[in-house]
Order: sequence, then C-alpha cells, then structure tokens
Amino acid sequence: MHDRNKNNKVKHLHMHRPRDTISGQRPAWLRLGRIGSSLNNVMGTASQMPLPDAFRQQRPVTAPDDQLAPLGKLSAILHDLTGKRRKCRLEGPGGQVIELPEHAFHALARVAEVLAAGDAVVVLPISKELTTQQAADLLNVSRQYLVRLLDEKKIPHTKTGKHRRVRLADVLAYKTERDQKRTRQLQELTAMTEELGGYDEVK
Repeated sequence: MHDRNKNNKVKHLHMHRPRDTISGQRPAWLRLGRIGSSLNNVMGTASQMPLPDAFRQQRPVTAPDDQLAPLGKLSAILHDLTGKRRKCRLEGPGGQVIELPEHAFHALARVAEVLAAGDAVVVLPISKELTTQQAADLLNVSRQYLVRLLDEKKIPHTKTGKHRRVRLADVLAYKTERDQKRTRQLQELTAMTEELGGYDEVK
C-alpha cells in the first residue's frame, strides 16, 4: 500500500510474514517507511498541531477523509491477525526491527479501527485527572448528573480550589460497574418476559 505526501516521498505500509524457524509459521511483520517524518500529512487535529504534540497533550486526533480507506485496510489486516497468536514486528526505514508487544498490537488495532470509522482518538494515561465535564462526556451523562454522582460518593473525587477533579481510573471503574448492572437487568427482564410467554402481538 503506497501513498505520496506533498514532497512526493513514498510512504509504504505492508505486511511481511517470514517463516518462524521454530514453529514453521510465518509471523506477521508491519513495515513502516518514512511515516515518522510525515505524520502531519497522515492525520489531522482540530488545532492542526503536530501529531506527536496532539497525542501527548491528550487532544482528539482524527483522520482526514483521504486516509480513511488506507486505515480501513490496515484495520482489516490487524483484525485478521487478532487471535492467531502470530508475533508481529515493526520494521523501520533503516531496517531496524522490533517485536511488537501484544498490548501494543491490540492498542494499534483498536486505534486503526476507530480512526477508519471517522471517529476521534484520545490517548489518556489511567492516572489522568478529568474535569467534571470531561468525566460526564466519557459517561455520556450531563455534568449536573455527574456532580450528583460525586455528591453521593459513587465516584471518588478531589478538589482543587473550587474545582473538582476525577481520576480516569475511577470513572472507568464506575462505567464498567454501571454497564454490567444494565446488562444483568436486561437479562433478568428478558428471562421474565420469556417466563410470561413473551410479548403480546400487536395487531
């Protein structure tokens, strides 16, 4: 898969599967060429800042329309490799090779999937502190409802002056518990409906 940037430099991303000398299988290789020097041409941000800075500052990163198709192909390749227990390796333009850890592989696969769908990606450390609005957005609730959860001590928080801060880890823990509770309630409702003979047919 090839693309050319404004300087007419070729960027290439393709898969190699050299045969493993022990298992006889071909582990997957990801070959990245000249991508690091032209990241700004691959994806854009609202502020048009350099991509490394956008990721470090936890800014939303999206892909321009002309990159959606290549990202879709990349996502499909990574999805096809998921669960096959094949080691993936990154090969740089200078021939440097490094094995891609499993966690990094799945993170890359998820990022490619989200970007290919036209959505934005934000990379946040688990210890990151969020504002009440950011936490509310993550839970898809209003800020007022989030504040009520804090007042009810359902989510731990701290105060910096007059402003409340919530740890990302605590918000994610609450979200997981909430989603599991909803799933259980839905399952119980479905089971109760089946016991009662299902829904009445609407004529």
